[in-house]
Amino acid sequence: MKKILYSLLAVGALATSAFATPASGDLIIGFYTSAGTGSGTNIMIDAGQFSQFLAGNGSTFSIGGFSATDLANTYSTGGGSNWYDRTDLSWGVIGAIKPTQSGVLAANSQGFGAVKDTLFATAQAGFGNTSAQSLGANVINPIYTYLAGSTVNGVGSATYIVPTASGVAGSFIQEKNAAANLDFKYFTSNSVMTYSMPGVVGTATQDLYETIPSGVSGTTGGVYKLGTFALTSSGMTFTDVGTAAIPEPSTYAMIAGAIMLGFVALRRRFQTKA
Repeated sequence: MKKILYSLLAVGALATSAFATPASGDLIIGFYTSAGTGSGTNIMIDAGQFSQFLAGNGSTFSIGGFSATDLANTYSTGGGSNWYDRTDLSWGVIGAIKPTQSGVLAANSQGFGAVKDTLFATAQAGFGNTSAQSLGANVINPIYTYLAGSTVNGVGSATYIVPTASGVAGSFIQEKNAAANLDFKYFTSNSVMTYSMPGVVGTATQDLYETIPSGVSGTTGGVYKLGTFALTSSGMTFTDVGTAAIPEPSTYAMIAGAIMLGFVALRRRFQTKA
């Protein structure tokens, strides 16, 4: 019953978060291109607090405050809505919890709570340094101050369309460039952004990871997959990982071995009776 209640609260919060002031702990979705139509503009969507992505029940929901119309208006070429076919348009998701945060916040589906300097990012693999994250958090956190002082100006109710050269505390790509020497390696060994576009009928996906710092009382440091963002030509959804654990290959081997031993023992028992 509690699991159902938490899930309903999470989905309900997501539906209203688009109208809240950007704050530390929000997940920010960014779009950027370095050339061609829209190269002087970044699109950023405030997807709301990270806790809304921790339902842990395998649910899928639409991202509020996002509109594909903004992408078409900004990045389409030749007057069409073909932003989804471009090979030079990238997107990603980042977030951080401010270094001054005290206490343990909402727990993920593995039961580990977020603390100060916890990072969130989309990546192809979840590798990271969980003991030296403050630099990464310090780079990401100023984006909240910038957005809080900006005005929503997209079709999407939580969409900010800003110039690329907005400064370190401004556009999505400037945040990444500010961490050029880090490349978000305090979170992941791979780039936080991908050039994968969905096409008119396809889907482009990116996994969302959370890195909790190690050595903080009340939680367990580590890198955890929270779910997957899916971008289509008409919108974006998120599917959380659920709570079911996937056994490692070695675990499967142990299970198979146990079954085989049980089968042998059962066969000997029948042979003895015969």
